[in-house]
Amino acid sequence: MKIKMLLIAILIITSVVGLGCISASAVTEEQPNLKADELKQKMDIDIADLQDTPKITEEQAIEAAKNAFPDLAISTNIKVQKNIMTYKGTTLFSDAELSKNPPLKEKGYIDNMPVWIVSFKGLKIFRAGISTTTDELRRKSMHEEENVVVDAETGEALYSFTYR
Repeated sequence: MKIKMLLIAILIITSVVGLGCISASAVTEEQPNLKADELKQKMDIDIADLQDTPKITEEQAIEAAKNAFPDLAISTNIKVQKNIMTYKGTTLFSDAELSKNPPLKEKGYIDNMPVWIVSFKGLKIFRAGISTTTDELRRKSMHEEENVVVDAETGEALYSFTYR
């Protein structure tokens, strides 16, 4: 009888803990990978949620990012989000992208453009200009994520950035 009660108690506890884990992971998945306020503060990039359905699918955006930056494909933790982006800090775009995107060609920068941001996580990327003479400095000078911005209408990878 005691063993039966113990087994029932273990089963109930395991179920409750399991449900808690499922609930926590579901909440995590719904949160955006990149936060608008953090990007604005650290990179002067403005993003907002894209409500419309872009011409390029999430899978196509991932493939475009991997093709443009093949070294990032080693990441097994890839997050994708669709946004409207404005960023004046990058003005060098390929002829292919400029020919496919007249507003980009006209303005010369990303202005209220629908994009996919493909984030490759779990990487070890050294920041430029930081001394890496000690283990502590080496850890502090690494970023662990690279983000590739893909035009959600043309499928062209525009550029990449890292900030964390």
